[in-house]
Amino acid sequence: MQLYAIINTGGHEYRVIPGKKVKVDRLAVDPGESMEFTEVIKLVNGGQVVEGAPTVKGACVRAKVVKHGQEKGVIVFKMKRRRLYQKKHDSQWQFTTLKIDEIVFEDSTFNKRDTDPRKIKKAAAAAAAVQAKKARAVAPPKPAAKAPSPEKPKPDAPAPVVAAQATKPAPLIQPKPAKQNSRKWIGAAALLLLVTLAFVFWDQSPVPVTSAKTESIVEPRPVDVRLLSTRQIDRPADPAQPPD
Repeated sequence: MQLYAIINTGGHEYRVIPGKKVKVDRLAVDPGESMEFTEVIKLVNGGQVVEGAPTVKGACVRAKVVKHGQEKGVIVFKMKRRRLYQKKHDSQWQFTTLKIDEIVFEDSTFNKRDTDPRKIKKAAAAAAAVQAKKARAVAPPKPAAKAPSPEKPKPDAPAPVVAAQATKPAPLIQPKPAKQNSRKWIGAAALLLLVTLAFVFWDQSPVPVTSAKTESIVEPRPVDVRLLSTRQIDRPADPAQPPD
């Protein structure tokens, strides 16, 4: 079942649940003291939702101060370009840790012990275990179990009768001697060798011989390169010399 309340303290709103801890803005209360928050903005108890206008009348949250502390410093830097303005400072949030004990609404008190289903199941299981233990202590002891009777000796089993092994009939086709098989293999190998040698020597054909008369080597003849005509290259005229 869902149960929580929203309270207002220090100008901020916090969601609190019975049995849980919450950090709020630092309060001027010593650790170990109890305090009440009457500014309850909203209260939810399962399907029941009560909203305040601005606060819920008759509702308050009771809590206990655990400790005070402060968070790690955060650097805040501000700058305005082309205005020659920049500012840097540290910010450390100081807080107070509270443990929510209970929520009170119209003379009804809600705490985690009453609303947590896991604790309810554990309490019911513990109560059932205690009752079972008491019942076992009151119940009379059970009679002892009878001792098992000694086993009777079994008669010796007769020896198994071994049937005579039937003789195997002789095969109709007898294997041939090994000498004939070896002769066949030798003959096949010799025949394969002869065929291979004939193929190798048959492929080599004689190289034709050409006579020196039919073929003649023509040597390259040098080509004479002569200049047939010449032409005078046009050259710019010399500049006129001034008279003396």
